[in-house]
Amino acid sequence: INEDVSVAGGLNLMYSRLQIKQFFPPIMAPFPLVSSETTAEADMDGWGLGANLAVSWDVTAKDRIAATWRSEISVDYSGDGSIGNLTPTAKALGYSEDGAAKTDITFPQIFGLGYGRKLIDKLTAEIQFEWVGFSSFDELDLDFENNNPLFAGNNRIPQDWDDSFTVGASLRYDFEDGLRLHGSYQYFESPIPDSTLSTTIPDANQNAFTIGVTKRWESWYAGIGYSYVLYEDRNAVF
Repeated sequence: INEDVSVAGGLNLMYSRLQIKQFFPPIMAPFPLVSSETTAEADMDGWGLGANLAVSWDVTAKDRIAATWRSEISVDYSGDGSIGNLTPTAKALGYSEDGAAKTDITFPQIFGLGYGRKLIDKLTAEIQFEWVGFSSFDELDLDFENNNPLFAGNNRIPQDWDDSFTVGASLRYDFEDGLRLHGSYQYFESPIPDSTLSTTIPDANQNAFTIGVTKRWESWYAGIGYSYVLYEDRNAVF
């Protein structure tokens, strides 16, 4: 827009693959359908399209504020599903060990706000906040088509995730000849409530510490970093 304010936007093309494997109990009543404990599996993938927008404002020669937004991205998954150990009775009723599987997931929109200040000529400090709309993930509905009755409704898995946030701070020091040292701390609030916490995604609040170094040349750069993540203790009754 001018020397102090910049605006940028774009599209996000997202590819995602989803693989699920879960134990499946025998079904003997009212008819023997699954002879013994087995597994139900699905391997699916899909594409989604979203948008992003960013605004940056150089408030002073030493201060900068930036705001970002990324839209929700809905991905429709399709692929293969399977259930083992089906009995002849199950097959005669139209169930199949190998078939199709599909589902859909809406990935959250994200709003971000950051502030940076050059403390001295070579040292810059930054703080950052993000709001993540995870409440869009309320249910995982796995569609195994003709095999759906075997699940007795358990292929629709409640999630009921909550909106969450991340907050962090970082320091960056610029040496001569394009060498840069940076370190950061980031706190991630878990979006998963106790009511739907499971071993599938055993999540908890996280504290992440990162350190790294980068080297920039005229037209390219290289870097290396290390991150250490501490998960907070969490107890839930399943």
